[in-house]
Amino acid sequence: MVFIPQLSVIIVPILATIAYGFGFCTVLVILAGIIRSFGVTWIQMDIGPGISVPTEWSMVFALVVGGIIGSIAYFSWKYLKVYLAFVSKQYRSILPVNRYE
Repeated sequence: MVFIPQLSVIIVPILATIAYGFGFCTVLVILAGIIRSFGVTWIQMDIGPGISVPTEWSMVFALVVGGIIGSIAYFSWKYLKVYLAFVSKQYRSILPVNRYE
């Protein structure tokens, strides 16, 4: 198998940005659903153009959307760890062994 370390420059920042960005957005969506369910009118939750979520369903909608976004963040974080472990293993396999340790 050929190891291409140049891909790390692309893969690591993309997966890290997706993981942390989507994780932050998950918290914001759920927080917005909680706040909107108490009657705050300036938070808008729309399904599509001209189709707004009723205030009573704000928490349910926020949990569904937050769950989808959170799962994307979780899998990005999980595969970032898998990729970093793979890169670390590949680097260890090509380094010379110090026999005098």
